[in-house]
Amino acid sequence: MRVTSNSFPSTLTAQLQDLQQKQLKYQQQSATGLRITQSSDDPLGFQRAQVRQTQLSSNQSYLDTTADAQTLCEYNHQAMSDLQTALSRASEIATKVSGIYDANDLLAMSEDIDGILSQVVLISNRQKDGAQLFGGTSGAKPITVSGSTYDFSGSTNSSVTQAQIAAAGTPLNTGLVAGRSPLNNSTSAATYDGFLYDSGTSTDTLNTLIQLRDTLAAANAGTMTVDQVATAVQNTWLPGINKSVDLASRYVGVTAASLESLSLNKTTLTNQVKVDKENMSAVTNVNLAEALTNLQQTQTNYEAALQAGAKILTLSLMDYLK
Repeated sequence: MRVTSNSFPSTLTAQLQDLQQKQLKYQQQSATGLRITQSSDDPLGFQRAQVRQTQLSSNQSYLDTTADAQTLCEYNHQAMSDLQTALSRASEIATKVSGIYDANDLLAMSEDIDGILSQVVLISNRQKDGAQLFGGTSGAKPITVSGSTYDFSGSTNSSVTQAQIAAAGTPLNTGLVAGRSPLNNSTSAATYDGFLYDSGTSTDTLNTLIQLRDTLAAANAGTMTVDQVATAVQNTWLPGINKSVDLASRYVGVTAASLESLSLNKTTLTNQVKVDKENMSAVTNVNLAEALTNLQQTQTNYEAALQAGAKILTLSLMDYLK
């Protein structure tokens, strides 16, 4: 049977084009490791991949937010631990006053308290990446220093930073504020609670440290007797310092609880992101061994088709010429 001049070349061309497209497809899969790169590869699979990519992106975003919040809370926790340590030392000094009978010894204690006061100010004015940690969302230092005079800044606020670490639930407070007591009241700004001031328990850490320092120095200055200093410290400033220690301890607990919550959330999200990536890979990734086998088979078929087509076309031409 004679092959017409049009039918076989057209069939061969279509077959070769199909094999070329398959070669390109398998080459791309082998190079990228992906089974789906566009919707035409697998419309339903592409749609599933988009849904899973959205879920993966969402969980990854919450994971990143959690990690940032965890870093911030670690700074906060360290600051509150340092504050608790400093105030505990002040309490120890105040406790020893009742056994002191020399004005010079009391003055030395006053100098120690002044050093602790400086530590507390430095802790309260700590920064992270150039930003104030404890001035609320204002960006201002909580405590202003002028020589030996301390006061609360009137520019700070009580607003704390928050982090949305999950799709459901309320944001987690990741910030702390130092608070603002009346103190010198040079700013006439409203007071608000924080780790240095608590209106509910009448705790005023900065003022208590200042008063304790000045009271301890009063005997040496001749404005109070040693006994009067001891009585004032025992009845007023030691209880005040102990309340400050309790307040700092409360904030140590708050920051520890936040860190625990963030750690659990990070573990959960890390596992979920891993599952999301595996689910995504199951939809989009190709079996590389299978893709290479398909590519090799397609190349073999393409070469065979070329050879067979050339042979048949040659025979057909010779038959036609006869």
